Amino acid sequence: MSMGWAISRARGIAMLALALGALGVPAVAQELEAVPGVRLGALMRHGGEADLVAAYGAAAVRPVDVELGEGERAAGTLLFPDDERRRVEIVWRDGAGRRVLAQATLRGAATSWRLPGGLTLGLTLEQVERLNGGPFRVAGFAWDGGGIVLSWQGGRLAEALGEAVLVFFAAEESAQQRPEFLAVQGDRPFASDLAALRALAPTVGRIVVGFEQP
Repeated sequence: MSMGWAISRARGIAMLALALGALGVPAVAQELEAVPGVRLGALMRHGGEADLVAAYGAAAVRPVDVELGEGERAAGTLLFPDDERRRVEIVWRDGAGRRVLAQATLRGAATSWRLPGGLTLGLTLEQVERLNGGPFRVAGFAWDGGGIVLSWQGGRLAEALGEAVLVFFAAEESAQQRPEFLAVQGDRPFASDLAALRALAPTVGRIVVGFEQP
């Protein structure tokens, strides 16, 4: 790495921090905040893989092909591939140029990333209800869209997240052996405060953040 490149990178990060700091956003929150349609950490919506390298370093950026489901793949990038709590899977609108954010996916039991409204991985139904200000509706399990939030029922998260964020709940494998699991399966809606659903203690296991502009 050349001295000139390092200085340029440092200046770029400093300028972003100063700009966001002027808005009253703490530096740590700036780095690990995903804002739908706007930015992923230091990467603005129209940025690309090269900007990730400039902001976070080459070791934190890995080009990959992302599995989209049903055999479809797209050019993407893993940010922080070796750090479970910061790892993000990115898909680009311009796959050849690896630029312009299309979506970013968080997976797992926990993450250091946060979204508007306080949403993050690992939250329980009850915790998400508190963020939302009331119950919401989720799809049943055991199908391709299993556990996805269908409606925030007019709660706070509806405004905070808009329509660009998909949230999926998942139950532990041991919970899937319980009789209640059979009662909450399939492509149909269930209330988050349903006793059978709460008995499974599902948590947020995947969040897909969209960056497309209307």
